Amino acid sequence: MIPDVIVICSEETGLGSLRCLHAAGLKVFAILKSVRDISIYSRLPVKKHILTGIEYSDYLQVLELYKGNNIYLLGTNDSHIKLLSENALELEEMGYILALPPVDLVDSLNDKYTEVRLVESLGIMTPFTLLFSNLKSGDLSGLNYPVIVKPRMQWHKFLGAKNIVVNDELEMNDLLASHHDHSEDLIVQKMLDFDAESICAFCLFNNSSDLVSCFMFKRIRMSPAYTGVTSYALSYISDEVRNKVTYLGKQLGYRGIADIEFLYDKDSEDYVYIETNPRVTMTLAFAEKNGVNILYDAYRLFVKNEEIVPKKQKCSHAFLNIFDDAYSQYKNNKSLLEIIKGYININSFACTGLYWRYNDPYPAIRKTFSYFHEILLSILKKLR
Repeated sequence: MIPDVIVICSEETGLGSLRCLHAAGLKVFAILKSVRDISIYSRLPVKKHILTGIEYSDYLQVLELYKGNNIYLLGTNDSHIKLLSENALELEEMGYILALPPVDLVDSLNDKYTEVRLVESLGIMTPFTLLFSNLKSGDLSGLNYPVIVKPRMQWHKFLGAKNIVVNDELEMNDLLASHHDHSEDLIVQKMLDFDAESICAFCLFNNSSDLVSCFMFKRIRMSPAYTGVTSYALSYISDEVRNKVTYLGKQLGYRGIADIEFLYDKDSEDYVYIETNPRVTMTLAFAEKNGVNILYDAYRLFVKNEEIVPKKQKCSHAFLNIFDDAYSQYKNNKSLLEIIKGYININSFACTGLYWRYNDPYPAIRKTFSYFHEILLSILKKLR
């Protein structure tokens, strides 16, 4: 059997991709790097391949089996996109459809410092950004705290978090001392208003870099709070943000799927560019539930060469990753009663989560057991 799409899965983003493609009636195979990936529990892929290693040659062992069949090959994290873009010529010669931006653009967007400088050059407002290595211990008075410190590349894990909020000179000096060896691999950015309006646009650009499909949402909460990933969001339409992503895609010569974030800055009274992820994100099932199946549109555009007529975005479903969202609120000093009251006011039947889907329940069951197992271990640890 030959699939329509092969998805290289990465946790929740891979799982959401499998579900969106299956919902469109496509035959999907999955490639997984580990049996611990949540997508291993999904019943939707027609076939699953578990890699024996993480090198490009290990992927080729699987991809050789299906070459020459015009299959859409989809990566679901930054390292996948880097791997595919660097080997695009060989993979396309094997008959795979990649639908990626040029490799030099992928490299620029994956390096957050280079990304900011590139977007600035196009006349789009970005947060104040400098290299961590440009800071000098003991001479930090020029910084306007709080600031965010983050890795230049998202696959760099030495920071121990997606990013860290630094509140004063003392904290910054401690960070400088503990991460001196990685000073070239970190950036420092101005911390924008915690409660500012954050708009994310999940986009598809054609070969001419025209925006042909787009889903937007307003991020309400993150996990961990303010510095993590989306845990609660609402479908939301902003013509101003749509105009900005349309301009950005055209100027960059972008091709394929992108997740682009803007944050409203009260000082400038404008939306400030935050980042572009050159890949799908874990909220894509949220987009599908609101009438915009970006992955199916990409398949039709790049594999079937069909013209994409933009669908009207609905605002019927919210996104709620309830476990992470509740834990994040609790860690942010909200009482259990406040959290429960907040959820009562949300129409849970109109929420799309990360794990539950009626025709694919096992990932949610597995994740629920995993959460309760972690809670139990935490309680036992405290009792010892």
